[in-house]
Amino acid sequence: MKAIFLIMLIVIFASSCEKEEYSKPVSIDYEFSFSIEPRPIAIAIEKNHGFVYVANYNPSISNYSSKIQKFNLKGELLKTAVDFTTFSQGKYSGYNPIDICIDNNSNIYVLVKPSQLNGETWITFEGFCILQFDTNDNLQKEYDFSEFEHHWHPAAIAYSNNYLYVTNGLIIKKISLVNNQVTDISIQNSNENIDSLSFLPVSDMTIKSEGIIYLTGQAVQAVSNDDVSGCHITKFDPQTGQLNTSYSKGRTGIMAAMLNNPGLTISDIGNLYLATFYGMSIEVYDKNDEFILQVDIKNIGGEDTRPIDLVHFDNHIYIADYSNNNVYVYKEHY
Repeated sequence: MKAIFLIMLIVIFASSCEKEEYSKPVSIDYEFSFSIEPRPIAIAIEKNHGFVYVANYNPSISNYSSKIQKFNLKGELLKTAVDFTTFSQGKYSGYNPIDICIDNNSNIYVLVKPSQLNGETWITFEGFCILQFDTNDNLQKEYDFSEFEHHWHPAAIAYSNNYLYVTNGLIIKKISLVNNQVTDISIQNSNENIDSLSFLPVSDMTIKSEGIIYLTGQAVQAVSNDDVSGCHITKFDPQTGQLNTSYSKGRTGIMAAMLNNPGLTISDIGNLYLATFYGMSIEVYDKNDEFILQVDIKNIGGEDTRPIDLVHFDNHIYIADYSNNNVYVYKEHY
């Protein structure tokens, strides 16, 4: 009887090892797409109900749009969750969305740049605010960090273990959702290969459950004496302050008019996904940060494709295209 029990344990252990061995996708195939407002900047999924949130900011005079749209997983528009052209629930006159994240209790956090109307003049504040909404799109709270002595360019927000993280590439503000305590974490850029700037260019951020922070943004590398623009992936341990930087496979070969604006996300099993923006592709890395595969997005969106952000849910990847105003949905195969 003991022998049978031992054999069963061995079989279960072997099965779990086999599952771990094949936790890497072997292919990623396009499934469908759906239309969104122009110039998307961030995408997130509320996993408890399957809501897809897409934030956009299009400062066009003829087609101004600044919203957070709410879709189901099939890409069907449910509603406009927030229209910042008419939004009047906050402390300030105006808000420009920058990034969004969602916590384990389905609260949506929108990183915004606040501004105040003074007569006919708009005054933009130095800092930032965070607007917290519930799944019914009701404003629950406003975290006000608008007053700073120096101009602060917030780039990304992320959630992990009852904390919000906001960064500008110089520091990370760690904000407790329990007691509102704020801790500043310095990002020391000691890697001269990233670029010549004194700060780490950051366009997105994601955090593993153990507290390791991943940052991405434009990177410039000298290849064959030519400057080649791509993406950096920087792994940051806030406990030790250690930075480890690697670079995307896709590179543009030229410097573009605006900084490269890649997006980053982590799946529940720890795989890392990079949307390369000017690289017109997504790249997948395993939980040990080893490259798995690359998918060319311009096959779907064309030569003007700019994958700016992405999110992973249930073996599907939702990719926001900045140039074509679409979300492309791909399915992973293991």
